[in-house]
Amino acid sequence: VEHHDHYACHARAVFAASPFEEAAVLVLDGVAERWTGAVFHARRGAGIVLRSLMRFPFPHSLGLVYAAVTAHLGFVPNREEGKVLAMGAFGDDRFSEAFRSLCRVEVGMPRVEQGPFDFAGWWTLPKFERTFGPRRDPGGPFLSEHFALARALQTTVEACGLDLAGEALSRSGCGNLCVAGGLALNPALNQALVARSGCRRFYAFPPGGDAGTALGAALAVNADPSWSLTNPFLGSSCAPVATGHPVLAEGNAAIEKAADLLIGGALVGVCRGRAEMGPRALGHRSILADPRRPGVKERLNREVKRREAFQPFAPAVLAGRRLDELIDAEIALLVLQHIAGC
Repeated sequence: VEHHDHYACHARAVFAASPFEEAAVLVLDGVAERWTGAVFHARRGAGIVLRSLMRFPFPHSLGLVYAAVTAHLGFVPNREEGKVLAMGAFGDDRFSEAFRSLCRVEVGMPRVEQGPFDFAGWWTLPKFERTFGPRRDPGGPFLSEHFALARALQTTVEACGLDLAGEALSRSGCGNLCVAGGLALNPALNQALVARSGCRRFYAFPPGGDAGTALGAALAVNADPSWSLTNPFLGSSCAPVATGHPVLAEGNAAIEKAADLLIGGALVGVCRGRAEMGPRALGHRSILADPRRPGVKERLNREVKRREAFQPFAPAVLAGRRLDELIDAEIALLVLQHIAGC
């Protein structure tokens, strides 16, 4: 048995998977060993060469702050953070300034005020409730202050992520940026990094969370420095019969059949090739619906996904086409509001 550093495994996996010869690597997650994140300079040589530039010490953790707010809002921490991300798209800024006073970057390092948090048990403490309101009971109603708290969390994490990415780019002297760790699964954070970090090129690893460290550990033992991830579809092959639903069409005929069903108002499941790696749908396992139909989002959430009504869905758009070229601008605005943060 060989033991390898958690953060080096994150960094090695994302960099090896990327198309880059050299990059700054930013790892942000909850906690592992006694750290909550790290910055590396990575390059390809005789092997994958990692140089550790910074480590972020516990308890100053953006990932644990996200988990704490997830628990405060009545969800399961370390599992349902995506629901909090979705909520943030519907919140106002009443808590933004107060939240940023708790969580910020100082001298290139994340700093989290510990008084409102208990990362070893209760997650949030009375001091947190006095500012941001009481805990939401699981299954209870969603109030405007819940959405405002989710927004404050997300905007703060994005601001801190941008500061830390800038530090990583500066210290490494590279224009390419790779991100890994649990927070690399936050699409809105990734979009902010793409748009505003100053990086030339950006890469996020599909299994960005701890599942990705398995690849990093394997590569530490036997790495081909020329390898990169060109195909994320490495999971199980389609077995539609196992779903309990009939196969309506296969091959090229499935495209026309799916289009006919969508036009008729049906919800269509698509299964093609091998499953995508990581927790994000990349197109090989998809549920399709016609967004022009009133109420289709609510129907998907209620009948198929069986989840909260505010949860968003991602649009499928032809490559090279803009959303507002395809549908009415008013509908486009509505769709964008629903998918914000997705």
